[in-house]
Amino acid sequence: MNRLILIEGIPGSGKTTMATKVKTYLESCGYPVQLFLEGDLHPVDLAWMSVIPLQKFEEIRKLPLFQGCLDGNYSLEDDHAVIAYTMLDLSHEGEEWMTYFEQHEVYDQRIPFEEFQALHFARWKRFGQEADPDTITIFECAYLQNHISELLRAHDRSEPEIIAYMQALIQTVKGLNPMLIYLTQPSVRKTIQRVADQRRSPEPEKWKDWIDQVAEYVEDSPYGKDTNAKGVDGVFQFIQERKDLEFKVMDQLDIEIAVIENFDNQWKEVEDLVMACLGV
Repeated sequence: MNRLILIEGIPGSGKTTMATKVKTYLESCGYPVQLFLEGDLHPVDLAWMSVIPLQKFEEIRKLPLFQGCLDGNYSLEDDHAVIAYTMLDLSHEGEEWMTYFEQHEVYDQRIPFEEFQALHFARWKRFGQEADPDTITIFECAYLQNHISELLRAHDRSEPEIIAYMQALIQTVKGLNPMLIYLTQPSVRKTIQRVADQRRSPEPEKWKDWIDQVAEYVEDSPYGKDTNAKGVDGVFQFIQERKDLEFKVMDQLDIEIAVIENFDNQWKEVEDLVMACLGV
């Protein structure tokens, strides 16, 4: 039995929707299941998480602003606290704290590569050792997407370095018999353009469109500067390179992998294929 299911793919491939459907399906089959989406308080990943010293956390939790909203949105680990700060729903008074939490994220090259690696490997290893043996866990984008994006875009790691990193990372949870489900579509450009059209800003005078935010995310990074990736074309370039690298990583993994091709947005057919490959 696969006690860990990793659902991956580029933006717009249907990861979040499919992860939720897999959870519902497995529960209907009688299995206890836990699902972790990006931004949730996560047992292994640190995307959208703030990592702060325990002493600072103890100061914060005593403030009236944080009474109640921290519950279920933090964990204490070693000498630091991990806070899913985007889930806190702070009032307008909390804007300065949101800035503080953002500054203490670990993605976007906010910490050195060695520290980024050590923090994540420790969390993955702990989960591999302590996961409930009777529960199936589903991670959405926590393995390939988040790590390869960070290593490629922000930390300027080479292809062999990234492949070796990903091989070592999956070994920390091999005892859970992980299965990787990769959702893919024929054209990166068409997929990203579809997502861009769907994720228009509701208030353009306040917030940029999703695609423009991603373009800045790529363009301002070490990767963007090294490759001269600019604008929307830079996004297409980065996502294509990331996807190519994800397939190279999968070729080197000794775990169960199912690559599900979605032609012409045939979502029901994709869902049926995913459920069939679960083998329950």
